[in-house]
Amino acid sequence: MTEQPIWLTEADVAALVPINAGIEALRYQLPREFGAGARNLSKVLATWEPRSSMHNLGSIDPEQGVGGIKSWINTPAGARAVYALFDTRAGTVLAMMDAATLGALRTAGISGLATAIMAAPDADSLSIIGTGRQAFAQVAAVSTVRPLRRIHVYSPTEANKLAFCEKLRQSFEAEIVAEPDLPAAVGAAPILTVVTRAREPFITGAMLRAGTHVNAVGAILPDNAELMPDVFDRIDRIVVDNIQNARIASSELKRHYGDDEAAWEALPTIGQLIGGGGFVRKPGRITCFKAMGMGLSDLAIAVAAHRAARERGLGRPLGAGEAGSMTWEAMPAAAAPRVAQGLAQGMA
Repeated sequence: MTEQPIWLTEADVAALVPINAGIEALRYQLPREFGAGARNLSKVLATWEPRSSMHNLGSIDPEQGVGGIKSWINTPAGARAVYALFDTRAGTVLAMMDAATLGALRTAGISGLATAIMAAPDADSLSIIGTGRQAFAQVAAVSTVRPLRRIHVYSPTEANKLAFCEKLRQSFEAEIVAEPDLPAAVGAAPILTVVTRAREPFITGAMLRAGTHVNAVGAILPDNAELMPDVFDRIDRIVVDNIQNARIASSELKRHYGDDEAAWEALPTIGQLIGGGGFVRKPGRITCFKAMGMGLSDLAIAVAAHRAARERGLGRPLGAGEAGSMTWEAMPAAAAPRVAQGLAQGMA
């Protein structure tokens, strides 16, 4: 019997997938791109002014029998994302869900995963640059893989910085420090997460202290950048989530690698590291995880949400997609010459 598809709201997804569970779902899913037949679908991206974008991102895992597509729009007036999870064997919809929370879980979870692998084992403080809607989840994700003693916060907008610090104090036992300026914040901790919508790069290589691990997760559009070119001169190892998406949309990496095909292809991905590629951290060296977003990350969270919903009986039933019949109005014979003449004039 075909499973009844369900609809999951933002609140449903948040309740069904704690960040810890999201990290574990990513840890399982991402290596499946290498050997298990899972794969990303190419990202489709359109941008326009003022500061607007529309995206389409998907992936499939035929061995698991699942695939999905996320579509979203982001404008100064608002943003909305939806995800469709499919059964790739039956050719049916398993679930539709609001996907802003899903996206935040994916983005934060993969930063947490990268931190677990790449940051120094004894790193116990974090600097967060940016206090927007993704920032809190980023802090929470890092806190699940490293016991944070201190969290340093910077935003160029003083009111935003102070409000975010207060929000952190209500949720974390760590000492929360509102840093007075950017260089102080960047150099304050061995784990640095940068999550902004900056169009011009603003972090320099000189700001980074030895041994820092950087999660660069904010600049995912071709017109955005956070890291100055000299940052990459100091980085010992760069890891990405997906090479193709980085080549499409990371102005920072495109500036660094240019048309060097060998350099692009040699970039390790987080999935490869988890799947056995290995990662050896050298004391004092700077590392960077550059995340652009990819379909397999979304799929990991969507599958986790769907499975948890089925186990707990959550989700609003959706229609089964019954066939419909098209309708039309036939053109009267007397009108045909006028229509034809109008079309001909329009094409002249």
